[in-house]
Amino acid sequence: MATAAGRVFVIPVGDELREPYQRQALEPLVGSLGYDRVSWVELSDIEELVDVASVVDRRAEQACGGPVALSEWSARLTQAQEQLQLLEFGAAMGALAALELDVACLGDVPRRADLFLLGVVMAEAHHLASAGTTDAGVRMFHASEVRHGLRLAATFGADLPPPSWLVPELNVQLLDTQASFSLEETVPVFLGGSAKGLFLDGKHVTTGFKRLSPGAHLVQATVGQRVVAAGLIESSPGRRLMIRVTPAQPPLMPADLSIALRRLEREELAEPFLADLLGLLAGEADDALVAVMRADGPALWGRGKGGMVLRYPFTEDGGPPALSFDDLGQQPAPLQRPARPDPFPWTLGLGPCLWGSDLQGAHLDGLGGLAGGLALDARVTLSRRLAAAAVLQPVARAEPLPAGYDARWLWRAIIPLRTGIRVGPPAPALSFEAGADLGLLYLGRFREQEFRLLAVLAAGLYLPLAPVVGLKVEAWAGLGNDLVAGGLQLVAVAHPPPGE
Repeated sequence: MATAAGRVFVIPVGDELREPYQRQALEPLVGSLGYDRVSWVELSDIEELVDVASVVDRRAEQACGGPVALSEWSARLTQAQEQLQLLEFGAAMGALAALELDVACLGDVPRRADLFLLGVVMAEAHHLASAGTTDAGVRMFHASEVRHGLRLAATFGADLPPPSWLVPELNVQLLDTQASFSLEETVPVFLGGSAKGLFLDGKHVTTGFKRLSPGAHLVQATVGQRVVAAGLIESSPGRRLMIRVTPAQPPLMPADLSIALRRLEREELAEPFLADLLGLLAGEADDALVAVMRADGPALWGRGKGGMVLRYPFTEDGGPPALSFDDLGQQPAPLQRPARPDPFPWTLGLGPCLWGSDLQGAHLDGLGGLAGGLALDARVTLSRRLAAAAVLQPVARAEPLPAGYDARWLWRAIIPLRTGIRVGPPAPALSFEAGADLGLLYLGRFREQEFRLLAVLAAGLYLPLAPVVGLKVEAWAGLGNDLVAGGLQLVAVAHPPPGE
């Protein structure tokens, strides 16, 4: 889950969330997780938007007849090249077609250069075969296979140079095809599942969000040095591709996504592959959730650590989310819910304050020491994290007069006004704020300097007591010309109810 404000894609599940006004009621709950932009993804569009490719253990199937050794496969590719040099086009093209099918049956991880070479040799074989026929239909078939071979080569090796022996015409076409791959719109892909060692087109990769060029790609899962699952998958422009590597499970179908999402209306446990779907929708920088309206109220499901899906039930008082369990019955670490809900738009506080200063210079004589008074504190929220602050703190203290005066006490007064910025404005939770102010002091008439400037650093803590009332304590320290000051204030704070 995101820990900062950003965009989130939400999949609404069930008839209770079909209408826009029903979804609007959920947006404050989504916003309390720290998101400021919500994009709704219709459940009915999931199958139209997302392609699913399952990579399972196919080595024992009849199509493979068991795992194919990489050394054997490489030897057959070399033999196909030799047949091509002898102009045995039929034998070479048949061998190359079998080699392409056996890529998914390899028991070892091939080099990208070998997969690249397979596509190049396929293109050359059909290019030469096309030159030996006058049949328009046959020539059209060979031209299609040439394009297929070049795209296959570009998919596996968009950055690899063409071989020196490639005929000039194909050399130009291959370079053009490779260049077009860098210009084409890439396909969003999420690579997930239970395998630890993953290889994509012969390169070691980790699970998570990727961007691939359109076309065929080889996905292999390994345990140690042994390939336990492999498959050739196809990525299509304009769609998102979810690749699920599950060596010991049946293939995942697109319809399984909708079935698993609808099951959340009545069950507590989420299918593990839903984490991959949410990761695919979220992309590189955003997040994704599933929203379900159940009998006990709204619930949100999101991705946790380790590829798990967790449920976040919300209560009316904003209580903490409960933990769920993954399909293995293990208790996952909870996703961190942002600590700060939306701040109040404004606050106004009043309470006692204490002022302490060390004022040096003859013109300031008698104004040092401690003084007490009232503090009027105001905040106006600028964003989720910033607020403009203003504090007025008129303070005074009494000093005894020497004998001979009619009065026994002399009152000294200071009126400071501070304005500045706070980070972390008060919100419906225990809130810490800090900031900086510029203070203006009025020292009274008949002084050499009636007004003084003061640079101030302040920090405070807000404690909510009721929906519209709280208590805030703030400490501050300031520095000016011939002036060091500090203070403490405790104010009762009024504000609008949360959410207004």
